[in-house]
This record gives sequence, C-alpha cells and structure tokens, in this order.
Amino acid sequence: MERTESNRWNMLRAIFIPVIAFAFLFANAQTAIAQGEGFHWPVFEDGKVWLFKDGTAKVETFDHVTASMKADEVAGYLKKYDGYKTTRMTLMYMYPIESLAEAQPLAEQLAKVGIHINVANNNDMIDHMTMPEFRVVRIYGPETDGKYRFEMICNMHEERLMHKFNDKPYSHKDLSIWGDVSLMLKWIDLFDGHGLAVYPSENMPCADLQKFAQAAWDRGIEQVSVVQDDKGIITLIPQGTNMSKEYGNVTANEAVDHMNASHTEFENAQVIEHPRFSYNPNSSSRIVKIVRTADRTAIVYNQQQGPDLWIMGDMDDAILKCNGKEYRQIGGYGLEGFEQKYFWSPDWGQYVLVDYFPALPADAKVVDLCNADGTPNIRNLQVSNSLPKDFYDQFVSINIGESYTLKTLPKGVQDGGWDYFSVEEIEFSDSKTTVHCDMVLAQPHSYKGYINDFKLTLPNGTELVPTRVDGAPVGEEFYRGGDFVATHFDLVFPKLETTLFTDAENAVMLTGNVCHEPVSIPLQARKKDKVEELDRLEPGEYKAYMRTYEETDGEVRGLRSVELEKFIVNADGSITVKGDTTGHLKDGKYRQKAKNIEDEDSKQIELSLKKETIEFRAISMSSEDGAASQIQMMPVIPENTDPDELPLSYLWGLILLPVL
Repeated sequence: MERTESNRWNMLRAIFIPVIAFAFLFANAQTAIAQGEGFHWPVFEDGKVWLFKDGTAKVETFDHVTASMKADEVAGYLKKYDGYKTTRMTLMYMYPIESLAEAQPLAEQLAKVGIHINVANNNDMIDHMTMPEFRVVRIYGPETDGKYRFEMICNMHEERLMHKFNDKPYSHKDLSIWGDVSLMLKWIDLFDGHGLAVYPSENMPCADLQKFAQAAWDRGIEQVSVVQDDKGIITLIPQGTNMSKEYGNVTANEAVDHMNASHTEFENAQVIEHPRFSYNPNSSSRIVKIVRTADRTAIVYNQQQGPDLWIMGDMDDAILKCNGKEYRQIGGYGLEGFEQKYFWSPDWGQYVLVDYFPALPADAKVVDLCNADGTPNIRNLQVSNSLPKDFYDQFVSINIGESYTLKTLPKGVQDGGWDYFSVEEIEFSDSKTTVHCDMVLAQPHSYKGYINDFKLTLPNGTELVPTRVDGAPVGEEFYRGGDFVATHFDLVFPKLETTLFTDAENAVMLTGNVCHEPVSIPLQARKKDKVEELDRLEPGEYKAYMRTYEETDGEVRGLRSVELEKFIVNADGSITVKGDTTGHLKDGKYRQKAKNIEDEDSKQIELSLKKETIEFRAISMSSEDGAASQIQMMPVIPENTDPDELPLSYLWGLILLPVL
C-alpha cells in the first residue's frame, strides 16, 4: 500500500538524512568524480585575503607570497602583482560579519580587475575553497517583502543544513545578502564558482528565474539548478533555454513543471506506470514510468542524489534488448550539456531523467535494459500493460547483503572501510544461478579494478566456478570509470537449489580475488526486517540511546549517542526514564497515550510528564520471526514551524533496543 507522507514527516526525516549521507555516497552505483582516464580536476589558482576589523588585510597569492595592506588596496596590489595572474580569491573575515553586504565593496573592486570571489568566515570554509564542489551559491525567494536572498555557504552540506537550525555565529545569515533582482544579478557577476542553485518560492516569476539563469550563462557558469523543496525535485536547466518565451507569464515552479512534463508526456502514448522488473542493481535510480509512442520509447527515471555527489551522465549509451534485437539509445533529457562532465547536486532530491529509444514492436512485453557493452543492467523490464499478472512469479531471488572490507588498498582501513566487495542478492532461474556483486572503491579513478578466481564451495565440499562473469573483465586490471564508484558484476553459476542458501547452520562460501586481495563471503539468506508504525510501546525493559547532534564552539557537528540509565515500559503503559544526560527526557514516570491525527494515515505517541508533553513518531523494526530488533522514536515538529526557527532540541531521536 502506498501512502503520501505529511510535510511534517518529510521535514523530520530530512533532519536525519545527513546521518546516512556518507553511506549513500559510497553505495551509489552511479556516483563518480571523473569522466575518463584523461580527465583532470580543474586547478584553482586560489589566493586568500584575510580581512580584519581595523580595515587592514593580509593577502596570500597562489605562490604563497604574503603581504599586508589596507583592505581598499588589495585590488590594486593583485592587478600589479608580477607573475600572478588570478581570477579568483577567497575573502576570509576574521570577525563576525552581519551579511555579504560588508563584502560587496571589496568584491566590486576586485571585479574591476577581473577577479571573482568567495567569502569564508571560518577555517573549515577556507580550507575547502580549492575544491570545486564548494563553489556553488544559492538564491532563495522572493520572501513576503519581495526580497531575494543570495547565499554563499561554502562548506559541507551537513553543516549548511545545521545553519538553518542554529542561529549562532557562522549561521547562513553571515554569508547572505537580501535585495531585489538587480542585486542578485550583481552578485551572480561577483561570485567565483561553476554553479547556481535557485530555490523558488511559490510566487517567484518565471521571468526572474530566466534572468538569474541567463546572467549565470553569460558569466560562463554552465550549471543552473532549480530545487523544488516541497516536491523533492531538482532540475538542471539546459543552457540556452528561454523559459519566459516558451511558457509565458507563469511562476518559476510552473515553468519547471512544464519543462519536465514536455519530456515525459506525449499524446496518443501507451503509459506503463511504475513498471516491474526482475532485478535492478542501481538503488539510486527508480523507473517511474515507460511511455511508448509510434516513433519512440521513453524510460522516465527519478534518480536520487545528494549534495556534493559528482555524477556522470550515461546518456546515449544504453541499449534495450527485446526478442533478440537491440535498440540503441537515441537521446535523453535531464543532463543536457553534462553527458560527459561532472556536475554538483546542490541538495538532496530526485532528478527527472529520460532515456529515449526507437519504438519497440507492438507485441513487446519485457526488455533487458543494458549498458553500452551489452551487459544487462535491469532485467525483464515491463514495457506492456498486458503482461500476465503471474509473470514475475517465475523469478526467485534471495537477499544476501554481505560485504567484505578490502584491507590492502591505500585508503581501505584508514578511511573507515569504504573499500569493499559485497554480494547483494542471488537470482535463480530454470537454467542458472546469478550472484550479484559490487566492488566499491573510494579510490582515485586512476586506481585500477581487478577480479579473478571466484568459486562457490557448497556445504558438502563441492566446488563450482562461474560459467561466465558479466559486467567486468576477469584476470586483468581495468579502468573503473570514475572515482568513488561501485562496479557491479554478476557471477553466473549452474542451476542450484535455493535451499542451499537458506541453511542457517551450513553456509555456501564464495571466495575470490578482488583488487589482488583474497576475499571470502558466506552466502546465507538474510531475514528481512518488518517496519511498523506504533501508537504504543509494549511493556518491557529497553536499552535506550539518545541520538543527538553535538554542538562545539557555536557550530553543530556530527551525531553522538548517549545511553540512558533506565527506560522501562511498565505493565500499565507508563514509562520510567532515568539518566538522560542530553536533557531532553527528564527523570520520572511518563504517561503514554496514542495521539489521534486527523486526516492522516499515520500513528503518533504522546509522552507526558507533569505539564510537559512530547509527541513522537515511532517505528518498530522486527525480523520475520516477530522479535523486535529496535524501536526508533523521533520528535514531531510542531505544525507550521519555520525550519529557520526550529530549536536545536528537535535535532534528536531515541533508539530503543530490547534487553534480552
């Protein structure tokens, strides 16, 4: 059953998304930071200017020569500096500033001598200035007073998110400026970077969005993205698009909606909504529909991406295989101009991507969506609404979800075990057994991949070698196609019985060689967790851990876990809490009752201690045998709360583990 989540639940969930950001980054099979073996990072000759409250400045050029002077002498000094031709500088304010308005006079002086700027006000920001992903700015609005906000937060997304909830030094206000369209256009011309992200409010005119985009393109800034927070959609505007001319006097959001729809909706088309398939290794991309017309086949995706993810477009490289014939991709939508370039996703959200293929035969029921080399990516993809209901009953698969951390790679252990080999799933058919594998390397794209010598050892001692390997060369080093990528490949063995992999006592062992390191993984079916929303906590004693953000020197950083001394659900439903050092739950006996939510298909728990009341969304995760593995409780954000004004006390959650 599908259910639309409330805005409050989405907002609450967004708070916890950064917790899994890095796990997502390295599991994303489409993630990359390179476009080919000849690719090189852009070299940023970035100088720095430290600005002091007394009006003086210290300048350091790219060749590490430093000089002290008055702030209004910096532009002239850089213009005359012998041997240093720069177009970018970072202004580092050594004192709290109220907004970018304080940076504008010097920024305008530098612009006259051909220098664009970024602004920093802490050491983390200035350390990141040579990294291109931190050179993207944002425009929000207009607000109710008609003003826009230009924001230059050049630090990690997790920190940027926390600025919304932490109105203290280094908040977003320090590096923002408010004003009309003309001021936004001025700052588009002043800042140094390669991307502009626009967050339109409901009443932003399409004409304003067009002006911002055109100003960026005229500046040579290729990437203009529109982030629709309420829909979770991010759209990369193709260069040269004239939205005002094409869509008329509409809002910016309406123009973006029309643009996306024009590539996904066609007259007299057969539409397959949420098509089924037997296997898809890419968890970040979800096919939402297939559109078939007399002259084309369109596959429409929603691709989940997060901030700071450099992804490569694989447009014009895919193949559909149907009834023994191949249909090569003839075009696409969603990454125009970035098919073979890196680009930056400015926020968490879904990209609408479309792959176009020639028309399929009228009787086509299923296809295999393959990579450019012909290896299958998505198998048995439904392309007809007349597919028999029991068609997918013939495909049997078992979830494994086991991984082996590679220990001999340069970064393997020191960087947290982000290099690993994993088996996600085993697929069974009448003729073969397919083991779906991933090799995930958090290494530079120059680091070669390598796989070889795989075999299965059955519980009776029988050893089997693959009849073939799909998706990667065997016994030779190969280019992986980018940085931080998951190389998916399949090991195909003869037909085996599923019961071999469901024996809890005797595991089938998979061994092999990955990146010249012997690996070994037990292949046993993993029980899937069941997730249930709760309106009441069951009696029992729990180990309780408060998950909260840590605040240091006025900045909110990573999560920390604090164990409570006691968390007991009594027989009468009351809850005894003791020893929460985070201060969110005071010692005492809480009353527990269900909270009725009008017009929402969801459950909620209310805990009361004297005059204090806390409302939770709670979910229980349990295995197939019904044993609870953990309970997660998250405080409910009050109705109509402005995220910018949300107190820090809402940035926490409670995890309960049953005491055995």
